[in-house]
Amino acid sequence: MTLACFGDIHFEKLGNKIPNFNQLVSKSVRSSIDTSLDRGATTIALLGDIFNTPYPSQDAIVTFLDILTDYPDVHFICLLGNHDYADLLINSLKIVAWSNKIQKNIEVISKPDIRKIGGVTYHLQPHPFCDPMSKKADFALGHFAVNGARGDNGFTVRTKNQPKGNWILGDFHTEQQGKVKGCRYDYLGSITQLSWEEKPKKSFIVIEDGEKVRHRVDLSYKLIKYVLSSDEDLNSKSFEKGSYYYIQTKNGYLLPKGWLVDHPMVIRQQAVGAKKDKRASVLTPHELMISPLSFLEQYLSSKKVAPDLVTKAVNIAQKIKVST
Repeated sequence: MTLACFGDIHFEKLGNKIPNFNQLVSKSVRSSIDTSLDRGATTIALLGDIFNTPYPSQDAIVTFLDILTDYPDVHFICLLGNHDYADLLINSLKIVAWSNKIQKNIEVISKPDIRKIGGVTYHLQPHPFCDPMSKKADFALGHFAVNGARGDNGFTVRTKNQPKGNWILGDFHTEQQGKVKGCRYDYLGSITQLSWEEKPKKSFIVIEDGEKVRHRVDLSYKLIKYVLSSDEDLNSKSFEKGSYYYIQTKNGYLLPKGWLVDHPMVIRQQAVGAKKDKRASVLTPHELMISPLSFLEQYLSSKKVAPDLVTKAVNIAQKIKVST
């Protein structure tokens, strides 16, 4: 018996850019749960920001509950994060907490508590709490910004938060470790990439023999950013299925006519640089509309359409040149 800790999930965060985003995130979460079970975990703590807003959609809630209910023998402990939290009465985990009435393996933590799991004692502190770790605990779990840590914007955080203890934390999306005075911290990082500035290096922690051990997440998608200034730059890049691309063009460079239609996995584009061609801002807006053909095959397959019909539908769509 032991505990695994997962960082920020942020269901819905990129749902307006990536087709079936919640399902892709769900796939990575499930894979991480399976790895945790293989490492002997019986309890999984989700350290906040499970949703991207205190008011998640029904689709996001159902996707999350589908995960939890598919693992009835795993005890899930869900801590509130700042994105889950609106005020003392409103948060994104209300329905998740209610579901404990019908499936007892699901628990939402909205105030500090101390738990012993597999002989190890944990001090649980959901947002907005960040008190010093109890002397009875071996580890503290929380969701807050530590003074001196590196924020998601790349800058050093300046805050009064540096509670004493051995902390495992949600909040920032890039894994990092540090110590400030009596506060030792391990930021888990998000379970998947949530911006194009993040590296596709994601992990979670399993407590093994009283030690924090990181395990890599099997990513269901990748976010890749390219900066291009010529056709030569463009031709040197690869564009793979299952990855989503952000292209920055500089020095007035314009992508070839019709290229974006043939590359629906490019879902963001921006012109940058001192010599930026004004035409680029007109011809290639910052946020591109997703082509109706984008991942048509993936969508139809998810709806259990027969493979031969999926192939036929994709071929027909390509022949009639469906486009935005």
